[in-house]
Amino acid sequence: MDSEDISHTVSSVIPDEIAGARSAVQTLIDAGHTRIGMLNNTDDVPATHSRLKAFKDTLAGAGLPYHEELVQSEPSEVPGGHQAALRLLKTPNRPTAIFCYNDRMAMGAYRAAGNLASGFRTTFPSSVSTTNNLLPKTSTPP
Repeated sequence: MDSEDISHTVSSVIPDEIAGARSAVQTLIDAGHTRIGMLNNTDDVPATHSRLKAFKDTLAGAGLPYHEELVQSEPSEVPGGHQAALRLLKTPNRPTAIFCYNDRMAMGAYRAAGNLASGFRTTFPSSVSTTNNLLPKTSTPP
């Protein structure tokens, strides 16, 4: 489950990483965002590469530029998301939305946003989108 046997001797069940990431990024685009950042995983696993490719492809499909400086990578846990989001949010031309590799990184992004919120009056990211579905079950508002 969630792992592929490269010898193809054992059946595998894996998520469609590209479709999930495209859907999450498209949600941000549909909400009107044009400068979107990404918090990505540092692990060399298929999901890391697939989600980044989907991020780039979805931006391109919408006619939006890809900005390498708006992609920050860390281990895909809450502390990693926090550190990556802090770097992203402290830039002068920060994104208005963030696509996160997973819910744990999104939790870290929310923490970073909360830490920095008092210093922002405009252009503070107003949307966070992620794959998985832990956040809607555990956060308020969902």
